[in-house]
Amino acid sequence: MTLVSAASFVSGQKHPRFSRTDLCSLIPHSGDMCLLERVEVWDDDTILCSTHSHKDLNNPLRKGGRLSAIHGLEYGAQAMALHGALLAKREEIPFRGAYVAAVHDLRLLAARLDTLPHRLRVEARRLLTVPGGVVYHVIIDSGGRPVVTARVTVMPRPGERI
Repeated sequence: MTLVSAASFVSGQKHPRFSRTDLCSLIPHSGDMCLLERVEVWDDDTILCSTHSHKDLNNPLRKGGRLSAIHGLEYGAQAMALHGALLAKREEIPFRGAYVAAVHDLRLLAARLDTLPHRLRVEARRLLTVPGGVVYHVIIDSGGRPVVTARVTVMPRPGERI
């Protein structure tokens, strides 16, 4: 599959770049908790987003004025949710959301996110889809340097399916 730009086809219609408001309307989080700012590209298996929200002094994940690298998992989870929502929208089916069921092979390659000077690029690549869930490989980098990587399993809410 070829990655398509954010000016991609959803339900057969060409759309301009997604605004942050558009992105926040597609995922369960809103306001300051919506951490992603842009979708760069996406396809059936991958989404690449970017943001500067790690530099925001009002980032709700900060503790004591600092943003730990472990919070990169939330950035990855939001990219996965956004990917699922875009796929559902394209297929014209309801997007119900999911929850993170497991994290494997987590690597924190930086201590903090707030000290990184460059935009965060958040990539979520779908590795496996089964009736009980989806496994993604998540990579967060800044300035071309990986800072968080993990394999994340998401599962549907009880009574739902992905």
